Amino acid sequence: MTSIKDVSRLAGVSIATVSRVINGSGPVSERAVANVERAIDLLGYAPNAQAQSLIKKRSGCVGVMVHRLGNNYYAELLNGIEAEIKAAGYHLLVSTSYFSADAERDCLRFLLQRQPDALIIEPHGLPDHEIAELSRRQSPFVIIGRQIDAVNGHCVSFANEQGAYLATRHLIECGHRRIAHLASPSITTSSAPRRAGYRRALEEAGIAYRPDWVVEADFTEEAAYFIVDRALESLLATEPRITALFTTNDNMAAAAMRIMRERDIQVPDDISIVGFDDLEIASLLYPGLTTIRQPVLEMGQAAAHAALRAMGAMKDKADEPGQFEPRLIRRGTVKSIQ
Repeated sequence: MTSIKDVSRLAGVSIATVSRVINGSGPVSERAVANVERAIDLLGYAPNAQAQSLIKKRSGCVGVMVHRLGNNYYAELLNGIEAEIKAAGYHLLVSTSYFSADAERDCLRFLLQRQPDALIIEPHGLPDHEIAELSRRQSPFVIIGRQIDAVNGHCVSFANEQGAYLATRHLIECGHRRIAHLASPSITTSSAPRRAGYRRALEEAGIAYRPDWVVEADFTEEAAYFIVDRALESLLATEPRITALFTTNDNMAAAAMRIMRERDIQVPDDISIVGFDDLEIASLLYPGLTTIRQPVLEMGQAAAHAALRAMGAMKDKADEPGQFEPRLIRRGTVKSIQ
């Protein structure tokens, strides 16, 4: 195996000079740099990554903690993060938590033990004070999908309550008054604000909020169809006259559309549906899904930029990460009944 001594011998310089060239530290003549680089190319020498990180006090990676990987939302989020991180010469180290506070603690321990240059985390189960304690650690961090006052400058979030309000208000403006909500599990950080936005729109229009019209389901591709089927079966058995459904994400909406078709319930003629996220699937469904656009890719990019600035790897003076706003995307799953 080629060593730094071999490079030193072929280049005709000291080991210390080779080290300075590799690490970009200390004065080295242009001739020495050229000789070292030529020797490295000829010998195929690759510096040990762990040793390099100790010398530079950098690992060359950014730790990322998300709920799961097998989901369109997380694929888009990670694409946004990775593109910016890789463009800056870093790599991602990803760990998944599956909505468990204990698993989130394990993920953070795993990532921090590897001394990442920064962390980008999407916490659901951890309490605010535990997340705020990250500010005492050496690694810079960015929180995505959650707003925590104690570390406000570290957060990239989305106005979930307003998004749900816009979705429900659109259905009301189209004449619907019997509107159900297919909600995500209560542990998710987006669940409570989206339920609140749904309720606010109803009560603002003088429509009574019915807790029994809010049914909880999972939102992964694997589980969506079966869990949504059971949730809708229970809902429609209780109240068959519901004319509209607001779902907490596009995967649930897609599952609901299939289930309605199998039950010979036509969308939007018999029931209108609004999703949430505006993932690629929303425009591919037939009819196209009316939904709330959450700029997931851009949120990932913003989190990456914030992490790079905190690491000193990005010099622009852009604003601190903040909250992204929702936008209603009208397609074909909502029918006016006025």
